[in-house]
Formats: sequence, C-alpha cells, structure tokens
Amino acid sequence: MSTTPFTEPAPQRLLSLVHRHGPLTRAEIGRRLELARSATGVAITELEQLGLIQCGPPVESPRRLGRPSPQVSVQPRPRVLAAQVRSRALTIAAVGLGRAITDRTEVALPPEERTPEAVADKLAELARPLLRRYPGLTGLAIALPAVLDAPNGQIHAAFHLGWTDVPFKKLLAERLPGLALYPCNDGHLAALAESRHGAAQQARVAVVLGSDDVGIGGGLVQHGVTFDGSAGHALEAGHLQLDTTEPTRCPCGATSCFETQADARALLKHAGVPFTDTTDPSAAVAAVLADPAQTAAIQATADRIGAGLAVLVTLLNPDLVILTGQLAAMHDAPGARERILAGMETSHVARIHPVPLTTAALPAPVLLGAAELALAPLLSAPRTATTATG
Repeated sequence: MSTTPFTEPAPQRLLSLVHRHGPLTRAEIGRRLELARSATGVAITELEQLGLIQCGPPVESPRRLGRPSPQVSVQPRPRVLAAQVRSRALTIAAVGLGRAITDRTEVALPPEERTPEAVADKLAELARPLLRRYPGLTGLAIALPAVLDAPNGQIHAAFHLGWTDVPFKKLLAERLPGLALYPCNDGHLAALAESRHGAAQQARVAVVLGSDDVGIGGGLVQHGVTFDGSAGHALEAGHLQLDTTEPTRCPCGATSCFETQADARALLKHAGVPFTDTTDPSAAVAAVLADPAQTAAIQATADRIGAGLAVLVTLLNPDLVILTGQLAAMHDAPGARERILAGMETSHVARIHPVPLTTAALPAPVLLGAAELALAPLLSAPRTATTATG
C-alpha cells in the first residue's frame, strides 16, 4: 500500500507522518524523516499552503537547549466520507486527517431495509447532506461484511445480509454520481486502521479478528501492508472449519464454521438467550457478559475463540493478535482471556513462539480503516488531490 519512505517526496512523507503520529515538533519531524532543517521547512510550507497541516506555538522542552520548535499538526477538517454496513445497522461519518471524525450517524436497518437497493438508498440519503455541508470531500469508502471484488465493487456474497452477486458500487454510483467510491471488506479495513494508527503499528505480522455484529471477520497485516490474497478474499476467518460436538449450519452453507461457534449468536446460544432477526447483538452480548450467572456461557465461547486462534496462529505465525468489537468485549470478561490464551496455545507455533494477544487500540477501527482507504489518494499525492477538489 505504500513504498519505502525514501522513494516518496518529502511532503508526502511528512503528511503521512503527521497524519499517523502527530502533532509533532518541527525538529522531531526532521529527525524522523532524516531531513535537513531547510528541506523540512520547504515541505511544511508546501503543505501549509495546501491547507493540509498547521503550525502551532513552539513547544518548550526543559531537556532541549536552543530555540523551541514549532508544533505541526494536520488540519482536521473533513476530507472524506467513511461508512460501515452491518447486517442490522449502517454508520456514516465525515473524517479528516489525523482520525478526526465529524458528524457520525448510525441508523438501524430493519429486516425490510436490508436489500442492496435499500442500503444503497440509505447510504446516499445520509451522504448527500454531508457532501453539501463539507464541499470538497474526495470520496466515500464503504466497509462491508462481504466477500467482494473490491476494485469493481462486485459483492460475491454477504451472507448475513442475504446478498449474492450484487454490483454494489454500481448501485451507489447511480445514486451518488461523480463521487469516488471505495468498497472493501470490513475485516481488512480494521486491520489497516490498527496497523496505521493502533495496536499493530510496531508489529511485523499481525492478525486482526473482529465481530461488530454477527459473524467474524479478519485481516492480516505484514510490515504495514494488508494481505488481501489473490482475489481480495484472504482471511475469511469466520469460515474456518473447526471440530465441534454441536455443528451449526452457517449462512455460507457449511456446518462447522468458526463464527457459528464464537460470535454473538454462539454466546447467546450458550447463555440460553433467544436470538431473532431484530436482536441487537451488541446489547445482547453486553447483557450476557455483565451477568454473573453466565460464567459457563462465557467460558464456552472463550474456549472456541481460542480454538480458532490456534488454527490462525499455526497457519500465519503472527507476532501479534488483536481482537476487536464483540470479540474484544468477550476477551475482557472475567476469566475469558486466560481461556482464550489456553486455547490459542494448543498451537505448537504459539508454544514455540508465544504470541501476544491484545484488543483494539482504536474506538472504531473498521470506520477508521474505511477513512484510511478513502484518504489514500490525498496522502500519496497531496498537491494533485487538493488541486482536483479545489
């Protein structure tokens, strides 16, 4: 997704650095990018003129001699739209550099409004006022719980929405003509965000596993680059086939998928809580996790999360595993982390090379990953992108 820093012009490198790690002093920027003071100044001036960064008052440091260095930060105004489609809800927000989220809106998707056309209608309805409010937004990235051809926006299957062979990008383009559209798998976007801004920034190989609704998605990041596979379908982790004494049919057609044993539906099944088409998975999971009488259900689900991670660790040999969404909530329940780790360590790879297990460092990794995707043209060519949008 990016070249090595020394093949990129200084303004691009500087903008990416401040976007991901700012605010930073001018002196710190020069040290990190190995730029001469004059070259740092030229790059800062260019990006200031483009309205992408701003310089604040100098920062006093008792440990440094000489003149205080000005503080450099991004201009946080909205640049793109980011959306997340789930099986029961839709979220959209305007997002700027430096993870600045503005005007975030979430709406429920009742069963009758979950068709591709209805979701496209709702996305366009929510996007139009934001496009009017913030002129110059450069694109909309959409995180989808789907197996899809991301460049063409063709959804092959979105099991929990009941979609098959949907030209979703085309549907949106008809409703939002002229707007750059970036559909992508939600698990891959969560991994992208955590690698750029969150817990995976220092990891060489990180597996990110999450569940924001029903089902389980995942992403793999290696040296800061997401691994998408030959057709963009890599790490469909929820559909790993795991041994189980209670096989449950998955919407994908199989009967022993990881997600049927370890997502919200599985936890609620263990807890004896009914799950219907109108159930709010997040609220139902939170209620179970807060109930001291549900220890057995939590432990059973934690064991299955660990079993799935054992397979992933054996196959991928990561140096970090990150859980997001409801999986992170389950991890944080009393006693659950120990059982997840015990399950993961049945992998001989994990025993030889212990793998740290943590939860997401970002409050909305999928949405921020979508924003990161939409911001990519601006970050890679700031002058071209800002000129194109006025």
